[in-house]
Amino acid sequence: MNNQDVDVWLGKKVDQIIEDGGFKVKAIAEKTGIPISTLASKRKAYSHFTFSEIYKIARATNTPPSEFIPPQFKDAALAEGGE
Repeated sequence: MNNQDVDVWLGKKVDQIIEDGGFKVKAIAEKTGIPISTLASKRKAYSHFTFSEIYKIARATNTPPSEFIPPQFKDAALAEGGE
């Protein structure tokens, strides 16, 4: 999985969490302090999310931050003895 793949996966994950949770993008932007245009750009994988931004989105949507880790990375962490 290369950087672009991670960006695309993460953008889709953020969209899924917003949609499944019944949130409005504008409300998430306001709660996180991320400008709506920046949030839109990052959801489309035109630029990268920072860890801080993902953490803010996780808090705003009441989602565990671990939900934003691509499955390939979770599997690798488990193989290395992580949790």
